Amino acid sequence: MKALGLIALLLLGASGPLRYRFVPGHVYGYKVVEESETYLKEGPGARRMVNKQSSKLVEKLTVISVSNGIAVIDDRQTDGQIEVITGTGVSQSIRPPVHRVIHMMTTGKIVKIGHKQIVGVRDSGGGFLEGLSLPLPDKALQPGMTWSGSGSTRGLDGKPIAVKYTCRYLGEEKRLGRKCAKIAAEMSSAFQTQIQGSAKPAACTLSGSITTWFALDVFLDANIESSIELSIKATSDSGSERVTTIVSRGKQTLMP
Repeated sequence: MKALGLIALLLLGASGPLRYRFVPGHVYGYKVVEESETYLKEGPGARRMVNKQSSKLVEKLTVISVSNGIAVIDDRQTDGQIEVITGTGVSQSIRPPVHRVIHMMTTGKIVKIGHKQIVGVRDSGGGFLEGLSLPLPDKALQPGMTWSGSGSTRGLDGKPIAVKYTCRYLGEEKRLGRKCAKIAAEMSSAFQTQIQGSAKPAACTLSGSITTWFALDVFLDANIESSIELSIKATSDSGSERVTTIVSRGKQTLMP
């Protein structure tokens, strides 16, 4: 879900396609909030909630350089907090900081992500869906216009998976006091992943939506909201099924 937090300056041409505009030295940031619920269904039994989790962090982005249409962006995620609610109580913890360097094309397509070591912090190597991007179209946007494609991103076990998406431009809309261009996207994926303690891979399905509001006064995303459902079906050697479903929602808000 974190890979979906990287946004840079935009150039909205009156007659040309929407493109990112990267300015070396430009610094901007987002407040990121995520919530999720995890459900478990074993065999013919009813689905039950296992836990609820909420997290928040601050993401600071700095455009380092631009060359051949690709920007190098320094991405630092700090001030992270996590709260988990289970049947036994509530626990709180600090989310470890993350330092990445991201290479992005003017279409918004992420071509490379590298993690930088932080002293005293163990690098997890990236999370689920890291690197996911939904590139902008080659034509000028018109209300109702749609475009679609498929992108590669990080799976649950670190291996790449393919995600299909369809985007629709919904026109201009006021958001957080700003005049914005609104884009809604639907995405889906079906893939397999290895499960600890099982010789058989689990079958996974993903579906979700991402809505973005581009602020037309500052040429930045004013707000991004996402909703994703992930289902993981594992079958034991004896044939019994165990289905884990994670429903998550995220929001990124441009900081003043």
